Amino acid sequence: MGSGQSVRVEATLESPSNRPRVRVVNLFDDPQWRDAIAASYPIRLNYDLDLWRARSGWFPDNLNTRKWAFVISRQAVLDVYTLTTIVAGQEPRKENFTSLEMLRMRVEQPVPISGVAPNRSGTFWYSVKLGITTLSADEFDDLQRYVQGEGGGGGIAALLLRWALPKQTVAAETPRFVVGGRP
Repeated sequence: MGSGQSVRVEATLESPSNRPRVRVVNLFDDPQWRDAIAASYPIRLNYDLDLWRARSGWFPDNLNTRKWAFVISRQAVLDVYTLTTIVAGQEPRKENFTSLEMLRMRVEQPVPISGVAPNRSGTFWYSVKLGITTLSADEFDDLQRYVQGEGGGGGIAALLLRWALPKQTVAAETPRFVVGGRP
């Protein structure tokens, strides 16, 4: 993979179940994210997966939504990478990696998503939106307090910092599939 390839998200279907699989591609080849990881900025990958059903009208029905996040961090002193998986209603799960390549293999691995399958007949598809940011809101607030210090005036610096930090949104859809033999 060359350095000119941009980050993208892929959504595919497992056969024959039509269960969605989601993966991010080229995150570690993009200079802004590679540099953020090298500088030990935490990177948050926010995933939104939606199940859609085609209707005869203009707008499809959104039947189900699943959200989760990965947080990638680096402890520079130990040169250890951590991947934290965050799913609502579950304890965050942390995995440690001793190399960026091992982290890459894990993050770019397709993730099968269960519990979102259609439960009626029709024509369906999944869409996924991936938001990539540095610093969570809490981390940004901590940084803003640090930047403000005793003398104040940090609000402007924090605002400039927020604009300067990278952020990106990418999206994808699966092919349409039919359940129940009729569209």
